[in-house]
Amino acid sequence: MSGIFGVVSKGDCVETLFYGTDYHSHLGTEYGRMAVLGEDFMRQIHNISYTQFKSKFFEDCKRMEGNKGIGVIGTFDLEGHDIEDVSKYIDHNSDKYNKMVEWIRNDLRVTMLRYQYLEDMVAAIGLPKEKLCLYCWTGEYSKPKVKIEHKAESKSVNCY
Repeated sequence: MSGIFGVVSKGDCVETLFYGTDYHSHLGTEYGRMAVLGEDFMRQIHNISYTQFKSKFFEDCKRMEGNKGIGVIGTFDLEGHDIEDVSKYIDHNSDKYNKMVEWIRNDLRVTMLRYQYLEDMVAAIGLPKEKLCLYCWTGEYSKPKVKIEHKAESKSVNCY
């Protein structure tokens, strides 16, 4: 079994992420992961097969800082190491991608699992590709300008 917990907040989210992810650790699985995005991207993966989540991640949390975070409890160790180059896992024609999708399909106990391709998602939204955040597909951050008109006031805000 697996569990996932995510947080987005105005302030630091690490403590909430820590306890929210720990809640899922009762599922009795093998690996815990936490990632936080703030000024920097910080992540940790630990084997929790023979110990509690809290004892493995407590010291890590003291060094993490950010307002967006995700925690995962699961059995899959992504081949036993942290992956720096995810390109083989996001290329739907690669063996690693197909192995990963098959593992997730089996873990969820579903008969079919497919993910949407970037081109299909862009077409479905109907906006130019340049105006979308495509980090989940490309691994690159974009900073599209969005003009927000406030009807109650006559000022515009540029969001980055």
